[in-house]
Amino acid sequence: MKKYFLSIILCSFYLVTNAQNDFLEPATGFFSSYYHQDEYYPRVKKILYDSLKYNPNARIIVMPSFSEEYLVSIDTKNRETYLTYRIAKNQIWSNKTKENIECTEYKMKIDYSIAKILHNLIFTATSKAKYPDRPIPGLDGTTYIFIAFETGYGFRSGMTWSPGSGKLHELTEIVDWLVDCAKKGELISQDKMQKKINDLIERFKIE
Repeated sequence: MKKYFLSIILCSFYLVTNAQNDFLEPATGFFSSYYHQDEYYPRVKKILYDSLKYNPNARIIVMPSFSEEYLVSIDTKNRETYLTYRIAKNQIWSNKTKENIECTEYKMKIDYSIAKILHNLIFTATSKAKYPDRPIPGLDGTTYIFIAFETGYGFRSGMTWSPGSGKLHELTEIVDWLVDCAKKGELISQDKMQKKINDLIERFKIE
């Protein structure tokens, strides 16, 4: 009997982890969000976006269930391009007092060539965003929202939740890499990562 129940549990886990889609879904907008998100999303934006450029090359908002929200942004201003990593000092979601939350920020200049392929990656991935055929079950995890601005197209955005494998997992690894770069103040393993980014761009184009 124990073996039977263990088999059921393992099978259910397999179905959940393997049923996850490998494309971004359209990001939730203000008019299509749940009530509890109507206050939360604008507050995240107000705190993390402060003083950043309106139309980014690429921007990612990361909202974990049990830790602080953060932002990674690539912005070009006055012909110079910057990588910014900004993380809230206290979790915005759990802070019910509405007090002002400060952020820790890391910022560095980067070459426009790397900014361009990062933009191409996010723009391509978000351009392929679509709704899944059926909802994927999930509890606590991390929500990633990817945003890119392209002249003539405007904003493109897409989101995913704790991807465990495939292109979306590799996309979140790019986010982790950018965080590490911002903290260290230099682009780590740039040639290797440029190759990985270009490879991901081509794989997203196929979908």
